[in-house]
Amino acid sequence: MEKFVQNWKKDVDLVTLTKVKEKLVSRKLRNEKLHELSTELDEGYRIEVLVNGHIGYAASFDMTDEGLNRTF
Repeated sequence: MEKFVQNWKKDVDLVTLTKVKEKLVSRKLRNEKLHELSTELDEGYRIEVLVNGHIGYAASFDMTDEGLNRTF
């Protein structure tokens, strides 16, 4: 990811790239007994840029090189 930030810096005044991971655990009860237990993992990133005094945001879960460049 660091190589992308370095390449993008020439086009913007400031760029930040933040990787985000989230874990969601769900428990379902029926008649006060555990009926279902599930876990979901979500991973992606957020890009913030400052260009000529204006702030822009974008986010995606596509962690490929192409996905990062498309989001930027």
